[in-house]
Amino acid sequence: IAPPLFAITFTYYRVILWIKVSRQLWSDAIHVLSTGKAEEYRPGKKWCLYLILTISALLTLLQLYWFALIVTKALEEAGFDVPSLNPGFEE
Repeated sequence: IAPPLFAITFTYYRVILWIKVSRQLWSDAIHVLSTGKAEEYRPGKKWCLYLILTISALLTLLQLYWFALIVTKALEEAGFDVPSLNPGFEE
């Protein structure tokens, strides 16, 4: 029961909710950057927003990569023939 439950909870929290929250973060950050409010309220600190957006994008890619690994493993366990996501690496 643990592997399917893990896959379900990972999908919900780390993919669906992560993307929802990240989308709101990006929306808010782009708004304050494009209207000049970031510089108005925190002069010289808008680099922080760019750093946070970069980290958010990288973490989103990592979440999606892990999700792809989980889906691949689930399909293998179900008997499907799936291509490896780790070309060149031995398991």
